[in-house]
Amino acid sequence: KNHPAGGRVGGMRVDSSCRSTGLGRVLLLPVVDWATQQEFSAIRLWAPRHSASACNLYMGSGFAFTGEIQAVDGNRFVVREM
Repeated sequence: KNHPAGGRVGGMRVDSSCRSTGLGRVLLLPVVDWATQQEFSAIRLWAPRHSASACNLYMGSGFAFTGEIQAVDGNRFVVREM
């Protein structure tokens, strides 16, 4: 069961009409719980640097920034690993 490589949340987006309703947490926490039950050593994801609400959701769910940064979509925006 112990997955030394850990896991990664591949992507998550909440429609703008549903933001600030708690839906992001409803979607994310079961994934975190499942990974914990599977004994993953870590769970990583990429958070858009320009979205304070996304970063706050992830930090409030136990994620922390790793220091890794990437430009994506032809350098249109920057993401930070958590």
